[in-house]
Amino acid sequence: MFKRNSQKNLRGYIMKINSSWLRFMYILLIFGMFSSDVFAARQVWIRVGSYWKPVTDSGDEGECTVPWNTNGVYKYTGFTENTWSSKAWYVGTENWTDADGDLFTVKISGAGQWTCDETKVTIPIEDSEGITIRKYVRNKPPEISVDGFILQDPFPLDNEAIAPEKIPGTADLMLESFVNTDMGLSLHQKALAYSHKDFDDFIIVDWEFTNTGNVDADDEIELPNQTLTDVFFIRQTRASEHPKQWNTSYGEFKTDTLRIPTIAYPERQPGAEFDNFGDVVPETGNILYPIHSGEAFLHIDKTASDESDWWEGGWRVGGTEDADVPLFVKHPLQMSPSEWAQNYEFMESGWLPYNGKAEMDPSLVWEGTHHSIRIDDEFFNYKYSSDLPGYFWTLMHMYGAGPWQLAPGESFRVVWADGVGSISRDKGWEVGKAWLAGNATFDGEDNLPWRYGADAFGSELAPTDNDRAKDQWIMTGRDSLHRNMYNAQWVVNNDFNVPEPPPAPSIVVSSKPDQVLVEWGTESESASDFAGYRVYRSVGTPDSTMVLIAEYPGSGTHSHSDVTASRGLAYFYSVTAYDDGNSNVPGLSGSSEVAESGLYLNRTTKAAYLTRPPGTLDEVIVVPNPFNLNAEAIQFTGERDKIIFYNVPGECIIDIYSESGDHIKEIVHDDGSGDQAWGVLAEEWSTTSSSQTVVSGLYIARIEETSNGKRTGNAVIRKFLIVR
Repeated sequence: MFKRNSQKNLRGYIMKINSSWLRFMYILLIFGMFSSDVFAARQVWIRVGSYWKPVTDSGDEGECTVPWNTNGVYKYTGFTENTWSSKAWYVGTENWTDADGDLFTVKISGAGQWTCDETKVTIPIEDSEGITIRKYVRNKPPEISVDGFILQDPFPLDNEAIAPEKIPGTADLMLESFVNTDMGLSLHQKALAYSHKDFDDFIIVDWEFTNTGNVDADDEIELPNQTLTDVFFIRQTRASEHPKQWNTSYGEFKTDTLRIPTIAYPERQPGAEFDNFGDVVPETGNILYPIHSGEAFLHIDKTASDESDWWEGGWRVGGTEDADVPLFVKHPLQMSPSEWAQNYEFMESGWLPYNGKAEMDPSLVWEGTHHSIRIDDEFFNYKYSSDLPGYFWTLMHMYGAGPWQLAPGESFRVVWADGVGSISRDKGWEVGKAWLAGNATFDGEDNLPWRYGADAFGSELAPTDNDRAKDQWIMTGRDSLHRNMYNAQWVVNNDFNVPEPPPAPSIVVSSKPDQVLVEWGTESESASDFAGYRVYRSVGTPDSTMVLIAEYPGSGTHSHSDVTASRGLAYFYSVTAYDDGNSNVPGLSGSSEVAESGLYLNRTTKAAYLTRPPGTLDEVIVVPNPFNLNAEAIQFTGERDKIIFYNVPGECIIDIYSESGDHIKEIVHDDGSGDQAWGVLAEEWSTTSSSQTVVSGLYIARIEETSNGKRTGNAVIRKFLIVR
């Protein structure tokens, strides 16, 4: 332990290492030091809206518990667009005495960006059944199947329950856990999510800290009489590494209407031969990453006895730095005495004592708060984030709140939202294709960062009006993020009550020769104000835009025949239920409004296809042939890696060989249709039996009829070309 005689005033114990090579060697050394991390975290995913997130029972979000780059997943392109890499959190207090009577000048608890200790520092508490994190849902999750494939999560798991009485307001889901820290400051963690379309781009996190005096996992109170003085709470957020991102913030000034200390948005990559802002694909114009991600404080208790929102002084620090600042990558038991002191001083005073980074004009911010000058306001030669002094991996933000005085049994609460904002996928395609054609336009106010201005680097970063228009559309994602955070603030201000839609129905999708049949259950009709169903469809990928294709008022219909489907294309479906609004609490408009269940609650993630009747061996064709990965115009929409064998017999085996005669794949076709894709699932397309992607070349397919699973000897040969 670090006692009172620790060098509190020692500064620069671990300061920036300017050489990238030296910093890399230092990181290797640090990872060696961290080999003794102790964690046994349990994670539960929130997946009810367009933004998904894993929640850990200990509250830790660093690389020791959460897979790197999976702290948040936004449904924009292929279920893979990660928004956060890793995060850290700490609490600090002054003049703390342990159970042995030893006095510490400062005491730090929490979890680092890289490391944590869930046996001694942040300790999840088991309930009477040995569960450390509970999942409560308002309604039973719908069952989902496509052509016999079961797609929903198993329910119930041992930690799950249908318990609307446990959930604040009208949230669809709540995760809950209890954590003791070695400071004696215990955490009650709640994470809330909504499927409602106005509230599904964020997840609300509600943390309440109580001075229990319990410093370990048992029920004994080790510190029953200790008052915690000048307690601070602080978070570090690190954006995803792909693509590289800038960080900024909003909310430091007295005139600001939100507290969003962390905003991460994409940047143009150094060395690119074109304006790749938004991670745009030059061959297609597809904008892969227009996403703005952020965290916003929604509520901060003023004092232990005053639960009003502490707007004017509750949050105190913020600023952008390299992600791997040594001070915030470790858990407290790995910190030196000087690092404890530095960590606490940063909570009190921001970046200035640590590295001299300038702070905003104190007359413009709330009295007593500390905020570094935002990158967007620093008119220096920072063209790319990698130009920042000391930059190594990615950027991060720090922000926090406090201080509080906590007598035994007293608490404070902080609530924030973790969410995203972005142009829609459809708008991204529209803008991207216009940019590719050289005629993109933007008719709004200039919203680009100063780096794109004429007095900065505009001629290089956005050299044409066409580039600027594309980039301006992408930057409207910041407005979307602000709107979503305003909505999250509205939720908290309304005690977590939003208009409550009917439960989502179970859904069964069946591929047929003349239609795709969508059927659903009657669960939604339990709502007193139930009014009807809507059927949505997307093409190509499950996260492409869902388009309304049918509406059925009332309870008389529970199926839809999609006869407009085209052969060869992949289709995904969702069935929502809507009400008449008569029983709902007022929405954002201030009056009662119709509510509709969320698209993501029963959205299918396995493709359904319009099948064709079985063919004969003589009719078999391979489509496309040749297969060219870059020839998007002749590929299947959203499925660039797919090859289909058309007109095959209803029962056959397709053996695929390389030009040299190596057998690389056997495909068993037995569903009675005349279509067979190379692979049942998307990840199996164009792969060998050992899951390796095939290379360019000439391939030979031998299609042999079978009877009751046995080869008949009747076969035909087809040749096709693959170009990658």
